[in-house]
Amino acid sequence: LIIWLILRQRRERIETVTPMLAGKHTSIAFWRWGVGVLAIIMLACLFVQDINGWGLSTDWALTQQYRLPRSLSAAATGLMLAVAGVLLQTLTRNPMASPEVLGVSSGAALGVILGFLLLPSLGLSAGAGTLLVSGLSGAMAVLLLIIWLARRVSSGYLLLVGIGIAAMMDGVMHMVKLSGDPRLEAMLSWLSGTTYSAQPSTVWYLIGIAAILFVLSLLLIKPLRVLGLGTGVARNLGVAVTPVTLSLLALVAALSTASTLAVGPLSFIGLMVPHLATSLGAVKLERQLPLAALLGAGVMVIADWIGRYVIFPYELPAGTIAAIIGGGYFLWLIRKVPASANR
Repeated sequence: LIIWLILRQRRERIETVTPMLAGKHTSIAFWRWGVGVLAIIMLACLFVQDINGWGLSTDWALTQQYRLPRSLSAAATGLMLAVAGVLLQTLTRNPMASPEVLGVSSGAALGVILGFLLLPSLGLSAGAGTLLVSGLSGAMAVLLLIIWLARRVSSGYLLLVGIGIAAMMDGVMHMVKLSGDPRLEAMLSWLSGTTYSAQPSTVWYLIGIAAILFVLSLLLIKPLRVLGLGTGVARNLGVAVTPVTLSLLALVAALSTASTLAVGPLSFIGLMVPHLATSLGAVKLERQLPLAALLGAGVMVIADWIGRYVIFPYELPAGTIAAIIGGGYFLWLIRKVPASANR
């Protein structure tokens, strides 16, 4: 219904700029933040809790097999979601935009669930490869719909389209979960966002994907900065608005899909981290993007570490901890918005 109503009003353009949370421009020492993220990953792997209490781990085999893959997976997914959040907020000029708003992560999650349920009935094994294909199929189906709609509505309306898609996908996923199929119990932890299934053999592929997508996002900084001024201004300055918009949407979808398939659907990282980078002085896009990537990696590693040990020997999903941290910080940060922004 939302999509149909938007298509009826597609001739109306949304050109208003929503007030963004601003910060004071300061110089950023990226190497310090990079060293800090590496230190956080090392501490998350070595400073652990077991039956003997807190201490430094000396079992390298256990660290290499379990703790290091989980920390690296958390860092890679945090980086991708933060970068996707920066791209999406700049493109739509909306501070409340985040990767999950597009509905791509919901499509990937739904594809994995349906693949997990339907593939065995078709005589296929629901292994990692087939679930990857089914997740990508769900994400691509949503992406194709978004790309088709992007040719007909403005970027401001596109956020509403994403909300409609995400709501529809979430409703279908809840119906599937309520079906009572016992096989879905194995998917419940993944749906809450966890690094529990991270493997040493696959985590390096995830890091490679994150690095490639991050480099691609850096290449789109210049046209994105112009496009963030508005489509009319961008056209006058010679930017090919439609190809650039579609390229950015495809990149955001790839970032969201890769992170969703790795640890499950997550929220608040893509929404909160770009504002955190801005509040630390990364006002310009070319500074905000790399700083947000480092902050996203660090926040997710910390969330994963807290989830593993806060109620040891039980675990909380990293996505739950990240949502608590992000939600609390975002509510505190929103107080900085001037009162005039609400008039």
